[in-house]
Amino acid sequence: MALLFIILTVPWLVFSWVYFGSPLPATLATKQHQGLMSISQRFAPGLITIAKGYASHWIYRLETLLALGGVIWAIWKKHSWILVLSWTALYFLAYAVLGVTRYFWYYAPLVPGFVILIGLGLTLIYESLTAILQWAETSQKIALTFANISIACLLIVLLLAQGQSAQRLKGTPDTRIAAYRAVGDWLRTNTPLNASVGALEVGIIGYYAQRQMVDFAGLIQPEVALQLQKNTTYEDAARWSVGQYHPDYLVLLDGFFPSLEGEYLPNTCRLEKTIVGLSYNYAGDINIYACKSQQ
Repeated sequence: MALLFIILTVPWLVFSWVYFGSPLPATLATKQHQGLMSISQRFAPGLITIAKGYASHWIYRLETLLALGGVIWAIWKKHSWILVLSWTALYFLAYAVLGVTRYFWYYAPLVPGFVILIGLGLTLIYESLTAILQWAETSQKIALTFANISIACLLIVLLLAQGQSAQRLKGTPDTRIAAYRAVGDWLRTNTPLNASVGALEVGIIGYYAQRQMVDFAGLIQPEVALQLQKNTTYEDAARWSVGQYHPDYLVLLDGFFPSLEGEYLPNTCRLEKTIVGLSYNYAGDINIYACKSQQ
């Protein structure tokens, strides 16, 4: 297994070191700098924040109790699962030590370990019921039947509740997607091919705009990430980026960067388009400005 791991990873590490100058992605340093900001939250304490959101639903409280039972069962009886669960623990430890900022999708790799623990917790209940009934001198057949029915009922309850939760999540999609796509489509249609665009969240916008992006969060330009410190904000990074890279267009959520909008935009940029957020079920309007090089 170690040899297979080396065969798969070493070629990539060598290539990335030669081509990019480092095997570590530039985004790692960016996420670490974001984690330094007082307005952000790091990965480890962020798990508590994420957990609080789920704790309001009884299904996740029940699954947590089952998972705790699964920890006991893994340590006591099912040692073979400890290797898999160790990977989950090491993943959490690695991200905590790296000090990256909290993004909810960073916690997704913890879910398989959680599911395994729930299964082990159910096994603990099954074995315990069987043992108790047999200790009470119930026949083995009756004990096994009762334990099977009990676990089956519990699984059905979990399945129905989890399905309801998934349906609820499906009904609350990220409202930024449609609005940001509209921004990207407008930029692709109404700006020169060689235009550069500055924005805070560049992923969806840049994908549809197909223009060179200046990312105020530092994910594309590593120098921007260096501006993210404990006492700075994304507006500080945006102001520095605008002064350093002079993007031809700016995409700003209305009122989100008041200092930049009040001091820089009136003399340098002109409002070209406003994407009305309500048209896309989005909370705020998004303004697109053309700056001097494009006026």
